[in-house]
Amino acid sequence: MKEKLMVFGGSKCKGVSKKTGKDYDFTRIFIGRAANGVGENGSAFGYEQSEFSITDEAYQKLKEINSDFPSLVSVTLSINSKKQVYITDIG
Repeated sequence: MKEKLMVFGGSKCKGVSKKTGKDYDFTRIFIGRAANGVGENGSAFGYEQSEFSITDEAYQKLKEINSDFPSLVSVTLSINSKKQVYITDIG
């Protein structure tokens, strides 16, 4: 599913946990999407802040965009077998 999101930034985290000794490797971006009011009297305005997992390839594309952040970016959202939403492509 394609969607335009306001991207504020991203981070790649990789290393060994000091607490557990286990390896970790994850990539995420920080976005704003249209705020959503819920319920019969619900209302909203502006953006809600969210965080999404992102593939390494999409992260690299995002880093290469010649733009200051925050920036409105077209992304492809996917759902994995654990029903988690993540970003698979930029543009």
